Amino acid sequence: MTTKTCWKCGTAKPLEAFSADRSRGDGLRPACRECCRIAGAAYHVANRERRNARTRAAYARNREARGAQIKAWQAANADAVKKRTSAYRAKNSTRIKAYSAEWYAANATRLKPIRAAWNSANQERMNALHARWSKANPEKVALKQSRRAARHAAVLIVPFTAEQWEQRASVFGNRCAYCRCDGPLEKDHLKPLALAGPHILANLRPACRSCNSRKKDMPPLIWLTTLGVAERLPLP
Repeated sequence: MTTKTCWKCGTAKPLEAFSADRSRGDGLRPACRECCRIAGAAYHVANRERRNARTRAAYARNREARGAQIKAWQAANADAVKKRTSAYRAKNSTRIKAYSAEWYAANATRLKPIRAAWNSANQERMNALHARWSKANPEKVALKQSRRAARHAAVLIVPFTAEQWEQRASVFGNRCAYCRCDGPLEKDHLKPLALAGPHILANLRPACRSCNSRKKDMPPLIWLTTLGVAERLPLP
């Protein structure tokens, strides 16, 4: 016998289309795998609440044992878990971000004291993580600092990325917009924040530390006149 007729759909199918059942005379279930799948899905939909309640009750009864079992399995299969988790997050990043934002917004009041307590108990760890991240991401740190200064000055802020700032600096040949040196560059607001200059790419210039420190809150015309290069206005 190489085929069997499914009692649900009445179709003759290869034996491989049926699951094993030792209680049956032929060792196979009477319904094919596809019909069993459809019936199982329909049952789960019709009995979702009852099934969820049963699952929650079983988990509550065996919470500690189940948790220990899961942790042991994860420890024994750390590489597989990490790979699967990374693949899932990459595939569902947009949905995860939206869900996380919604959940944090709905639980902000409850989370605030929990976060404060955790940060207080893990201050050294937090400092070490922050220092490591800051060292690995100097451009992002600089962007955060410039945004913070702009918020304190209560000026217009139009966010931009590190890549957009790099493109902006390349307009000036990755040199100081004022003295043209090619040393380490900082972000300078052509119209200073103290004079309500906006924190936007169009108002930013790459500047060496010397020029940025000397310029401080000078208006652009006075600053460039001080340098003796007022003819450079307007700057790009």
